[in-house]
Amino acid sequence: MFMNDIAFFIMALTSIFAIVNPLSTALIFNTITPGDSDAKKKMMAKKAAFVSLIVLIFFALTGDIVLRFFSITIESLKIAGGIFVAYIGFKMLNPTTIYKNLSPEHIKEHIKKPDVSIVPIAIPLSSGPGAISTVLLLASQNRGPISISIILLSIAIVAILTYIILANAKYISRYLGSSGTKVVEKLMGLIIFAIGVQFVLSGIALYAAGF
Repeated sequence: MFMNDIAFFIMALTSIFAIVNPLSTALIFNTITPGDSDAKKKMMAKKAAFVSLIVLIFFALTGDIVLRFFSITIESLKIAGGIFVAYIGFKMLNPTTIYKNLSPEHIKEHIKKPDVSIVPIAIPLSSGPGAISTVLLLASQNRGPISISIILLSIAIVAILTYIILANAKYISRYLGSSGTKVVEKLMGLIIFAIGVQFVLSGIALYAAGF
């Protein structure tokens, strides 16, 4: 049982970090905050990470209520959510598409904003549909309070890492650059794609077991 919990923690932490993908968000954060001081950037990074933390924790704790309200079965969630997560992973792997990007018009619009921490950094870049779907899928494993605690811990760790990465966005942009970030994004995309496929297969197996 202990080893199963360790394996679940590794999967939860890896999948949430990969789908949140703070490295790509850091490049955007650095681009749309060119005139802000380091202190202000750290303040916005902290707020963005906190908002993302609250959003993902909310869906982790209320996912079961949402599913019951809409009469969505675990099998349906795993298959539909798995397809969506796999699609995001495919987009990250596909060189002709960009997973996290802002149009020049949106960049200019956000540069003028005094605070970009909530929109677009926290929502939708750090806690968008992909991250929410991943948290719901993890919560649907229905392994009891231990699994929920593991998911909450994973979300908290990712939020802390997101703050650290965003607070140091200018250094990441300088040393990692766009090319380095794309390489990391493709590795994360492969992980996300595999996790999505695994959720689909798990949903199909659950559905077939009902017959």
